Amino acid sequence: MTGALCWIALVTFYIPQHTPLGDNHFLVFFPGWMLIVASLLAPLPGLRWTYAATGVLLFLVTLLPLITTNMVLVQAVNYGLLGAVVLGVGLYNHRLLVGTLGPMHDTEVSADA
Repeated sequence: MTGALCWIALVTFYIPQHTPLGDNHFLVFFPGWMLIVASLLAPLPGLRWTYAATGVLLFLVTLLPLITTNMVLVQAVNYGLLGAVVLGVGLYNHRLLVGTLGPMHDTEVSADA
């Protein structure tokens, strides 16, 4: 928990005040934190690895402003990766849901009807 609080302080206060980037990328950090927490409670090993890997990736990408001062690159990488992670985790969960419950064939709720 102390490490997470230090990371929040780094992302929220240090990066916006000591780099040319005025954005704190908390929108990238917070989903990464939630994915790491979700990986601890996931019932399947595949889910644990998927959530943990994507969470760590989102955690590490918040350090990009410390490496480069190119704001366009930092914004594109941070929010592009956030979109890719959200899409990937959503598709993975959809695949697990369809694999567990099977496809919908009910003509009343199906879009093919």
